[in-house]
Amino acid sequence: MYYEFDSLFREPLVAKIDSKVVWRPKRGIRFQAIPGAPKIEGTATARLRQMKVLSEQFEASMMGWRPDKSDRAELRRLPRELYRYQPESSDVIDGAVFAFVLGTDPEAMLLTEAVKTETQSEWQYAFVRQTSGELQGRHNNRVVWTAEMTPPRSDPAGVGLSMLCDAKLKDELAK
Repeated sequence: MYYEFDSLFREPLVAKIDSKVVWRPKRGIRFQAIPGAPKIEGTATARLRQMKVLSEQFEASMMGWRPDKSDRAELRRLPRELYRYQPESSDVIDGAVFAFVLGTDPEAMLLTEAVKTETQSEWQYAFVRQTSGELQGRHNNRVVWTAEMTPPRSDPAGVGLSMLCDAKLKDELAK
């Protein structure tokens, strides 16, 4: 069995098992401003409604499994967020994670965040892969993100990592 890990952090992180570093991404994920996004609302309920509306502006596709790359599957965005967060000590005011799925299997994640910047507050987004397939993310029909098809992710400095699970690792991760 394989365990797949993807960083959802803006900053690098360090993952250890028994004090041995097993994963240290060189960078975190990169967020971008959402073009044309409205002013950030003042209440948590209103911001969640905004995040749902903003997430509807995004689409994702998976392709490249055939040698001639003639295949393309439009991914379905789940209507509800998978996770909602409101950090207490961060420039992030509010955030949510949405999934794009094939069937019920998440293939890509979309993070939407209300963020304090140096000059103002704005809505930002980032896509994160959840598959080794080739991916494309779009905002209002414009391609804003791509991820090439990759072999199993074994680079401990990469943003994503796949690890074959042995009994000891399974026990450690279960803790």
